[in-house]
Amino acid sequence: MAGLTAAIQLKKAGFDPVIFEKESKVGAGRHGDYEGLDNWIFSRNVPTFFKQSAFKFNDLTTYPISRFFVHTLFGKPITIQNNQPFFYMVKRGSGINDLDYQLYRQCKEIGVRFELGKKAPETCHIIATGSRKAAAYIRGINFKTTLKNQVHLLLGSQFAPKGYAYLIIINGNGTLATAFKKPKNTVVNFLQNARAYFNETGISVPNEIPFGSRGSFSLPFGTMFPPYKIGEAGGIETTGSITDPFLIMLQQALGDDQFNSLFGPGNSLEGFAPNGQMEINETTVDQASINYLLNQILSQNYQINSIQVEE
Repeated sequence: MAGLTAAIQLKKAGFDPVIFEKESKVGAGRHGDYEGLDNWIFSRNVPTFFKQSAFKFNDLTTYPISRFFVHTLFGKPITIQNNQPFFYMVKRGSGINDLDYQLYRQCKEIGVRFELGKKAPETCHIIATGSRKAAAYIRGINFKTTLKNQVHLLLGSQFAPKGYAYLIIINGNGTLATAFKKPKNTVVNFLQNARAYFNETGISVPNEIPFGSRGSFSLPFGTMFPPYKIGEAGGIETTGSITDPFLIMLQQALGDDQFNSLFGPGNSLEGFAPNGQMEINETTVDQASINYLLNQILSQNYQINSIQVEE
């Protein structure tokens, strides 16, 4: 989103920006999951923010949320309500009703050029490729439902240590996700704990389409030099570019530094995407076996002594 925002503002200022996107579609790194655009953390509301960023907010598919429920293990859920929206919910992805695609279309309409399926050259002026280090992890499920529209926030260390879990249902589509800081020496499945909680309260969450990502948040200080890093690359966004659940789990097992030395920009596994076929000691194994192995590493029952990449 940061790159699209920079491009549309540059175009309206008389420049001729070109966006390089390594995926074949803008938004392909997301999975149609819902997330909220906060309407209360800045002096400007969300529609004004988008208008000042040169986008047509009324052309975007958004869902204003003026009521939601906060859950903890202590007492009944609390209803939070206001006459103005707390959030504008959006879907993230490459579908025609998804925010990423709709911002892309607005950029295209005024002549911003795109090079899809191509990595940015080293001579680019702006970098908006996401954070290289993870401060938090996000795991979630997208699902279909007949339940009415509703939004829930779930707090508790067994659901999201130093973070929060959330359940969003809009027009028959649901997202359950947990955003958390990774604790040391634990194999707790926070997402399944959150799912079990809502199932026990009568809100059925089927175990359908999993997704994962990572996040980072910090404020940049000091003088900026080209190439200019914006969005999460510059330390001011909260959603990362790694979305494959296997890679998220692998990053947790390896740690940021070792993971980036393999999968980071310019390294041997940059752009790697699992194809579903995996082997251990020349024997084909399923995803459950890989998850078990990674859980054993996370719980320190197994230890990584060395890593070798074979062509």
